[in-house]
Parts: sequence; C-alpha cells; structure tokens
Amino acid sequence: MTLIDQGALIALSISGVWAITSIISAGPARVLGGMRYNRIRITLIAITMAVIAVGLVFQQGKFPSLMQFGVLSVSGFIGIFIGDTLLYSTIARLGPRRTTMLFSTHAPMTALIGIGFGQVLSTQDWMGIGLVFAGVTVAIVYGKRKDQLHVWESVQGLMVVGVLLGLGAALSQAIGTIIANPVMDNPDLSTRPDPIVASAIRVSIAALALWLIMLIPGPWTPTPAQSAARLTPRLVLIIGLSGFLGIGLGMTLFLLALGMTDAALVATLSSMTPVAQLPLIWIVTRQRPALLAWVGAVLAGLGTALLLYQGA
Repeated sequence: MTLIDQGALIALSISGVWAITSIISAGPARVLGGMRYNRIRITLIAITMAVIAVGLVFQQGKFPSLMQFGVLSVSGFIGIFIGDTLLYSTIARLGPRRTTMLFSTHAPMTALIGIGFGQVLSTQDWMGIGLVFAGVTVAIVYGKRKDQLHVWESVQGLMVVGVLLGLGAALSQAIGTIIANPVMDNPDLSTRPDPIVASAIRVSIAALALWLIMLIPGPWTPTPAQSAARLTPRLVLIIGLSGFLGIGLGMTLFLLALGMTDAALVATLSSMTPVAQLPLIWIVTRQRPALLAWVGAVLAGLGTALLLYQGA
C-alpha cells in the first residue's frame, strides 16, 4: 500500500470516528450546553495528551520549533477552540444528524479558501462543491419525517441560529486545517513534529482559551440550568470517551493523514461522516431516517467523491 493510499484510508476512518463522537455527545451537550461541555471535554483530553506528548518529546529528543508551536497554536485556537465550541453548540440546538451535515461543508470550504492561495478550481470541483451544499440543504430542510419524535430531531431555539453555528464550525475547521497543513506536510521528516505532539499543542491551547473565556460574560455563558447540571460519573465517562474519540484519536489521525497526503483529500474523505452516521442513528433511535436525509447524505457523498477525484 502506497503512502497516499495509507493517508486516504486513515482519512476515511476519521469519518466513522467522528460519526460515533457526534452521537454519544448529543445528550451531554444538550444538558451542559455547548461551551461547558466542550470545556470539560477538551480539558480532560488536553491533560492526557500533554502527559503523553511530554514523554514522546523527551523519548524522541525532537522538540517542535517556535514557528511550529506558533502555527499549531493558531490552528488549535481556530479549529478546536472556536470550531469545536460552535460544533457542540450546534449539536445542542439541532441534534447530531443536522450538525454533521452542516459540518461536512468544511471540505468545499477548504477548497474555496484554497482559491485565495492561488488554487484554480475545475468544473468538476465546482460540481462537487455544489453537490455537497445541495445535499446539506436537502438534509437540513427536508430530512425529517413528521412521525419522527426522537429528541435528536427536535430543534432548540431558532433553526437559522443553529445553521449559522454549524457553518461557523465548518469554516473554523477548514481554516484550522489549512493553517496546520504546511507544518504537518513538511517533506523533511526530521523536522516534522510527531502527530500526537502536534495534537497536544492544538488541544492544550484550545483548553486554555476555553478557561480564559469564562472570565468574560457573553452569549457563550451557560444558562443557570446548564451550570447547575450535575456531573455524574456516567456523564464524565461519556465526555471523556467523546474527547478520546473526537480529538485524541480523530484529530491525531487527521494530522497523521495530512502528513501522508494533501489537505483537500483529507478534508474530503473525513467529511463522509453524514453517510456513516445515518445507520448508527437508525440503530440507536430505532427510527428509520427520512428518505430525504439519505438523499442529502448521498448527494454530499457524491460531491466529496468529485472533490476527491480532483484532489487525487
């Protein structure tokens, strides 16, 4: 198996990991609120990864340069601190299915941002981007049957606010990916940081930012009900598992894939989460997703496939 094939396989596995993460996060995110949930989640995984990263740095004798640390810090601030907070705020409002569909737009967003760096998009690229956004629109607007009563299909607050939060999460992920790519795709393997060390830097910066922002009142401040929600052992276990899968495993695989193949390919394959998620939702809720939810996921999948063909 070639290096690019390995990178593609790793990137594809990320979609399954993130599908599971969004499903197990739906309940706790609604109870605690997106900001509080993400703060606890990021802090747990940051402490764990920092300990592992320190051990790796001393074992390998390879310290990230100041430039690498700065780039990864900015990437973590935008991609994890802003992106994940918006993502779990969206889950709390719209549920996992709609949130994952919205988040899948980070692939075409990555391609569109690439235009600013001199990338030229072909007709096929534009078709792929259009299909992804069409799939998301169909799944969000028409993807719920009238007889679906599960809490994951309910909307808390205004739908438009949830949609904007989800698109903001996708945009943050796209920007964070582009910022980290030069560091993780460095052809000089001797200076390229270890993926786990790089993830630890990104996550630790995000955790620090999440605690500092508590000092400033704003729309991100948890409601009294969310602040009063008790952290049971079961809730902490779910949050820890979510952090391990979504960031500890998912983001480390993401950075590892970036080191094996190009950012467009990684973003495309990892955005297949909506397709991977629907069967899981069916199993958990015992309610078959609406036909148009499947149609939307397939359209998004076809769009990412077109982007993948161009990216390869």
